[in-house]
Amino acid sequence: MMFVKFVNNRIKPRTVEKYTCAVLNHFFKRQFKRNIDITVRFVKQFDCGSSGFCWEEEKDHYMVEVARGATWPKEGYVDYAWYHQMETLAHELVHVKQFIRKEYGEEEFKLPHDQRPSEQEAYAYQAKLYEQYYGV
Repeated sequence: MMFVKFVNNRIKPRTVEKYTCAVLNHFFKRQFKRNIDITVRFVKQFDCGSSGFCWEEEKDHYMVEVARGATWPKEGYVDYAWYHQMETLAHELVHVKQFIRKEYGEEEFKLPHDQRPSEQEAYAYQAKLYEQYYGV
């Protein structure tokens, strides 16, 4: 069974929850025989300016963080557009899928970030998943 918990989901919470479930159901059509926990947390920003992160906190528990904005040298703090936040959420959920299916290889982490197969897949899916499932 898959359990998804949302933290700091202040804007359109029901829409975000439905969207997240639709994206996860895109990859996982059947019930799990074990419990999978996913926490989705929205944060103001990351010091590095990234839009999101995903990691396996412990076995079968995955963390996804999505930034609402970033601080830039000339502009100061700027909110990310809503579609950008939702595409980022889809991108990070692709990484959750990759963790669950053990699709990461050790050699991948020797490559530059944008050349990693996991990142290329996530970038390829993010806009498609947003277009297909947002507003469901």
